[in-house]
Amino acid sequence: MTPELLSESIESEARAGSPETLVGVLVRQFGDQLCVYLCGLTDTVLLSAWMSGTDQPNSIQELRIRTAYTAARMIAGAYDEATAESWLFGSHPAMGDEAPAWVVRHARSAEDLRQVVPAAKAFARSSE
Repeated sequence: MTPELLSESIESEARAGSPETLVGVLVRQFGDQLCVYLCGLTDTVLLSAWMSGTDQPNSIQELRIRTAYTAARMIAGAYDEATAESWLFGSHPAMGDEAPAWVVRHARSAEDLRQVVPAAKAFARSSE
């Protein structure tokens, strides 16, 4: 699959997937502590409730989940999971030299997240 088709597929999954499905994928790939961090949580209680479907994230938490899923899956698809995790925690000039994971965790609106997916997409395309 070409990087463009992979990106489109992942973005489609992120839009259509349920929060519990997306969180489940992130937990399986990166562990629950990374997901706790990305979602802006302090422990795994809500994360577990989301994965079981007994609770739902609020709108900003859901936006964080969808953004993190899209970015991480794009990079893992182009490289591997270790590279995706490293990218999430490395500083990035498009995000004011903050780490994408920090940007996702502290986002309060869609505007706060606007650079994350394009930066991930550009990084994933650099693997060609």
